[in-house]
Amino acid sequence: VSGLEPETEYVYRAISEKESSVTQIKFKTLGTRQLFNMNFENWSSETSIGSSGSDKWNTSNEAAAGIIKPVSRSSEKATNGSVYSAKLETKSALGFMGAGSIYTGTFKELHIPDGAELEFGVPYDCKPVALEGYYKYTSKSISGVSGQHSYLNGQNDICQIYVVLGDWPG
Repeated sequence: VSGLEPETEYVYRAISEKESSVTQIKFKTLGTRQLFNMNFENWSSETSIGSSGSDKWNTSNEAAAGIIKPVSRSSEKATNGSVYSAKLETKSALGFMGAGSIYTGTFKELHIPDGAELEFGVPYDCKPVALEGYYKYTSKSISGVSGQHSYLNGQNDICQIYVVLGDWPG
């Protein structure tokens, strides 16, 4: 059914050429609100979109953020007119490499050397109407990596963008 307004109560009943239902059924349409800070306008610092432990934007590079800063605020204008954007860079220091990454959810705990425990996603109880975005990517040569990932030195990095919409109870 098209033309319905978000967060509005409606009543319907079934009607055919021969008869109509006496029973009326009420329903309310879902909302269409935007999730918080999906345009990257709110930053708690130059390198933090959210705050540690928040259920909004986070980075899986929390431990590296203070040293190599793989995620930072950029004032390069996006096509949607936003003032800020998120700048993600792969950086290395002391033989460790950190790929710039962000996600919605909560950073739980760092497990060295295996990685981090993350809780992905934020609750959303509305009907998504559109998903749109903007990105700019420049490939660069990987350098300064030692240890088990040293074979990557000299190769170009790659961009990966994932968007997952899930529907599950709880």
